[in-house]
Amino acid sequence: MKQLMTLFAIVFLSVGAFAQTNWKVDNYHSSLNFKIKHSGISLVNGKFDAYEGSMTTNGEELKDATFNFTIDTKSINTSVEPRDNHLRSADFFDVEKFPYITFKSSKILKTGKNNHYLLYG
Repeated sequence: MKQLMTLFAIVFLSVGAFAQTNWKVDNYHSSLNFKIKHSGISLVNGKFDAYEGSMTTNGEELKDATFNFTIDTKSINTSVEPRDNHLRSADFFDVEKFPYITFKSSKILKTGKNNHYLLYG
């Protein structure tokens, strides 16, 4: 019986190490913010209110991880409606032609000991 339990534990842990794990952005506990210098004298704070993202890994390491992120450009919010409308126009994001900003990773490289990575996409 002890050998059977040991075998079960080894198989269970081995499968878990190779299992694919999917993570999704938790919009209730995250935000997508930015700051831009305005006329060299002040900062404009803004955010995007609508976005989604996911990460898929094989095992516990990030070496084979893939990332996908999508932002709804219409959701830009700087708390100034005329400015937001101008940012949505063809002068900036042109949200009618480009409704989404998307990122899909192509490669990830570990750069140091402190869990720092370069993400390509």
